[in-house]
Amino acid sequence: MKHFKYSLVLGMTIFAIMFGAGNVILPPGVGYEAGENYFAAIMAFILTGAGFAAMGVWAMALQKNNFLDITRKIHPKSHLYLLTMVVLILGPIFAAPRTAIITGELLTAEIFGQNFYISAVSSFLFFLVTCLVLLSKSNLIDVIGKYLTPVLIFLLSILIGGALIHRAPFVSSSISVSDCFTLGLRTGYLTVDALGYVIIATISIKAILTEKSMRHDDKTGVLNRSVFIALFLISLVYLGLGYMGATTTYVSDLPKPAGIDILRHNIFEIFGKTGNIIFGLAVALACLTTSIGMIANTSNFFSVNTRTDQNKWIIGMSLLSFLISLFPLENITAFIGPILLMLVPPAMCIAFLGYVNRKIRRRRTLIVPFVLSLVLGFFSLAGEFYAPVKTALEVLPLGKFGLAWVPIVILAIIVMMAIEVFTENQSVYEEYTEEYKVLKATD
Repeated sequence: MKHFKYSLVLGMTIFAIMFGAGNVILPPGVGYEAGENYFAAIMAFILTGAGFAAMGVWAMALQKNNFLDITRKIHPKSHLYLLTMVVLILGPIFAAPRTAIITGELLTAEIFGQNFYISAVSSFLFFLVTCLVLLSKSNLIDVIGKYLTPVLIFLLSILIGGALIHRAPFVSSSISVSDCFTLGLRTGYLTVDALGYVIIATISIKAILTEKSMRHDDKTGVLNRSVFIALFLISLVYLGLGYMGATTTYVSDLPKPAGIDILRHNIFEIFGKTGNIIFGLAVALACLTTSIGMIANTSNFFSVNTRTDQNKWIIGMSLLSFLISLFPLENITAFIGPILLMLVPPAMCIAFLGYVNRKIRRRRTLIVPFVLSLVLGFFSLAGEFYAPVKTALEVLPLGKFGLAWVPIVILAIIVMMAIEVFTENQSVYEEYTEEYKVLKATD
């Protein structure tokens, strides 16, 4: 297949961006809660945790100027409002602190024990290194990232293989298949890739455009294959980690044990104490590369849009990430989860609009679905705190799974496009009728 090698390399890069290192703790927790129904839960997790991101990248690849082609038609500043919230969540508010917490849990705690002060020192050093690497403009991150992703995939393969070989009975679970599917969908939001597709698309498309040896059609094919490769790889990893959680011998008194505890237990069973440290070091380095990328993107975004020194933003974002990392991960997740329910509908609405953007001529055809997605996102947030709102949403199609916005937004796009086509045809008919009347009058 033409350019397959390049597709594979780019696919691995997209996989590394989507998987990061923070997402390694999510599938084991989903698998543990779902038990024998883990497959339904993980497939739902893949849909929101990776599938939405893939759809977003494919949609952005159809645009001339990426994300801006759509958002500027809706409102000149709409991309700034949405992107500000996205980069903050992908950076210092959630994703970056999570990488530091996971590093502390999987590496520092294994060596020095676990308490608040050790975790605080670990997080401080983590973000100090992040800040210094960015301020020094070092290419260390590229060197580490180039070799670390294959190493991490290799270690994960051994870990998942160990779970398959030493197969234990499924963890007992009282959750129905339907509830497992909902669990997977909601947890998949926490990967934040449904928001991060904007950044993934920007990096991927930029990489493709630098290849001058390819024709335009070849570049489109390469990007499509690359995204599919990344989606396939990440699906395999998520399925494997989910299976590991569903068949773990880990025992907890908690109804919902942390995925990181399940992961640590399985690592110890397969690799032992020394292996635990080696695996923890690999994950820590992967978390560091992810953190550096997140803080760099966030700092660059605010530097460009405020026209201020990027170094100040690097220091500020690193400090904010450190302060948030002092909170327990479950508390941060509980805070950010409802916010993601509000932000994902408008973000994915823009992705859906990306597939038909070139055929849309009227601004209102974009505005109506987008406003609906904002309203439904707000109701999804409100439903987390007010039971009547949640009950009302569950009456709607796919509402039970937290996806009521999907059919409504898609239907709104179809209806608005139909109205646009009808009104255009009507205006053409009216113009023809007027011309016919004039001709008859002159006869």
